[in-house]
Amino acid sequence: MRALGYRDDDLIIEARWADGHNERLGELARELVRLAPEVIVTGSSAAAVAAKQETSTIAIVTAFTADPVGSGLAASIARPGGNVTGLSNIQEDTTGKELELLKTAAPLADRVAVVSNPANPSHVSELCIPPRAAAFSGLAE
Repeated sequence: MRALGYRDDDLIIEARWADGHNERLGELARELVRLAPEVIVTGSSAAAVAAKQETSTIAIVTAFTADPVGSGLAASIARPGGNVTGLSNIQEDTTGKELELLKTAAPLADRVAVVSNPANPSHVSELCIPPRAAAFSGLAE
């Protein structure tokens, strides 16, 4: 940060870790909200959902969310609304393209397996997207 011209007292970063225990995310989000930061940055859909449940006024930026609409973080991709923004990489159009590239690389492939965690809300949409995308790419009929 110094290389960008910031001084030590220009920015305070309060880091919290759930250490793989997602049940702690709500508690950690409440703790951060009590500190009244200007922004909360998350690295997962579950952490973003926990933060959103604790505040509707503090900006939440998620570095990764698989399905912002399905997980309740955004009203829609075109008009997300609310206080959450960030990046998403799972969308039907990109999954279709990934499968199309796979079919080009492995033209004899006629089956693709998807490994997912149905207990993770952001993975639920992954289970629905591949069949539609596979039909588009020619992997399924």
